[in-house]
Parts: sequence; structure tokens; C-alpha cells
Amino acid sequence: MQSGDFSRFWSEEGGLFDTIPSFLAIIDLLDKLTPLDLKNNVDILDKLQATRPKFDAITFETYMFVGRVVQDYLGIEVYLPVVSITHDTKTSVLLGEPIMPSYLSGYFTNFGNVMTFKERTINTMSYVLGNYYLQYPKWKKLQDPTQDLSIKGNYYQSPYLFINSNPYIDFPRPMIPKTIQVGGITVDVAYLKSHKVD
Repeated sequence: MQSGDFSRFWSEEGGLFDTIPSFLAIIDLLDKLTPLDLKNNVDILDKLQATRPKFDAITFETYMFVGRVVQDYLGIEVYLPVVSITHDTKTSVLLGEPIMPSYLSGYFTNFGNVMTFKERTINTMSYVLGNYYLQYPKWKKLQDPTQDLSIKGNYYQSPYLFINSNPYIDFPRPMIPKTIQVGGITVDVAYLKSHKVD
């Protein structure tokens, strides 16, 4: 995993110190999608704002912070965060859900919900390292570069969080009512291809 060869994620499971370099490489790639990229293409956002009706809500993956820039620029008030994994500890903390290192695997570990004492210790280290390495960016607003763009506050205000988790098999745990588990939902591609979609 240290090589940053992401194709290995499908065939191998790395340990705590194997996955950290891969996570940092992904974060580095995402950091390149900065507001500056949008600032250089703000005409696209202006066209979108001028030609479409006012958007009621926006949804994007919780770690795709550039979506927050688009939300702020277009004046979309409602954010519906989406998590494509079974649980996201940083989002859980922001929403006030309990995180349990003795039961839920962290960002850099691949343990199940039954862990030995050693695995729980490693998993707890994973939580601490995740809080250290995985930080929210400190960006400015596109319209007014003197104002900070609130990223964390966006999660507090969201009415729902959609998470790719099955409530019966994926780490049953306490959650707040706004967390909606949508694991197992699929799209009938054959049906979509055979019908006209608006």
C-alpha cells in the first residue's frame, strides 16, 4: 500500500502503517481540487446559476470538500451528506454520534467488530492518527476571499446523512435519527437502459 497503488485495495488488505501513505496520497489528490480550480472556471458556475431554477439541496461525499464551495457559491441552503463506506468516524463526531474504537474499525485498520485487545489498541491508535492526518481544509469563499468557508458547520445543519450501510449486518451501533442507512440499494441498469429517463 505504501506505493500508492490504489488497484491493490481490491485484492489486498493493508495494516495500520500500510494504509496511511495511501490515504495521504488520496487526500493529496483531493487537495488539488481546490477552490482555485473553480475560481478559474467561475463562468461555469455563473451559467449554472443563471440557467437553472434555484436548487433545493445539494449532495456530495463527505470528504469532497470542493462540493461545499459549489454549494456556497450557488446559495444552496440544504446539504445532504453521503458516505460511501459503512461508517465515517469524523462525520459521526461532527453529528454527535458515539464512536467506539473497541467495536468500529478506524480509517487505517480493517478489523471486524470482534477484536482482540491488541487489535483494539491498534484501532484506537488509528482513531488518533485519523484525527491528526485527516483535517478539514481551511478555504476562503469564492465570492469574498476575505471570509472563511465553513465546512464543519455544514454537517451540523444537514437534515439527513445517507450512509452505505446495512442496519442488520454492518456494525449495528447507536445512531442519531438523521442518519439514514441505505446499504444494499441498487439500480436496475437494464430497466434504465430500456426506458427513457428524464
